[in-house]
Amino acid sequence: MKQFSATLLAIVHLLSALMLLGLSAWFIAACAISGHAGVLAGFNYVIPATLIRFLAVIRLASGYFEKYFGHLALLQQLKWIRRNLLTKAFAHHQIKQSNAAITLQQESEQAAARWSAIYSPLLASLGTGLGISLMMVIFFPVLLPQWLGYLGVAVLLLVVFRQLSRRSEKNRSPT
Repeated sequence: MKQFSATLLAIVHLLSALMLLGLSAWFIAACAISGHAGVLAGFNYVIPATLIRFLAVIRLASGYFEKYFGHLALLQQLKWIRRNLLTKAFAHHQIKQSNAAITLQQESEQAAARWSAIYSPLLASLGTGLGISLMMVIFFPVLLPQWLGYLGVAVLLLVVFRQLSRRSEKNRSPT
């Protein structure tokens, strides 16, 4: 559940950043045009500026909370790894205490690297891409075949990464 929340917040973070870029670019262009076109009195600066600030706050908050939930999920995985490793190591006397510490460190670093460098950015970008392309399909139905192709590639990537993750979990052992 924490990983899902972190992924959803990462998608919100990416979407708000994209919307912030688009709105601020429009706002800069509108301000430049309104100054030269003589429509300075008719241009309302308050609403776009407020929306830009609002999107910036959403982007910051979703980024912080994504890191918070992502770290909570990572700490849960590390707790599970440590418990299993120490149970196997000391209950069955399979490995020495010094080897257990080294293995524990390696497992912790691998779990942290997988989530922060692979899974979180991949899921966030796939979710953002699917959402944006779905909006494009709604407005331009002719893009439906491309969206279905993108959806198929996204599902294929998720299946491949899930299988690789399961395979790497099976291959890891405390010995």
